[in-house]
Amino acid sequence: MNRIDEKGYFNRGHAYLTTGKYNEAINDFNNVIRFNANNANAYYYRGKAFLLKLDIEQAISQFSKAIEIESQYADAYIDRGEYIIRKKQL
Repeated sequence: MNRIDEKGYFNRGHAYLTTGKYNEAINDFNNVIRFNANNANAYYYRGKAFLLKLDIEQAISQFSKAIEIESQYADAYIDRGEYIIRKKQL
């Protein structure tokens, strides 16, 4: 896999995410991460896909990994915090 493949998988994963094909999105983000384990965006959007599948634990884990890679990832902090609070309210 090369950089073009990584970008292609990411873009297709994002398209799957926005069209409700969450499992396909997760698979494509997995491919991005296999190529580049430091792609914080892939972890973040994989977290969004898990969130939309109502797998809150996996989503929080993915947001945390994105933050671990990119400590200034504001959206990941916001989403992680929001769903940690919601989880406690359940």
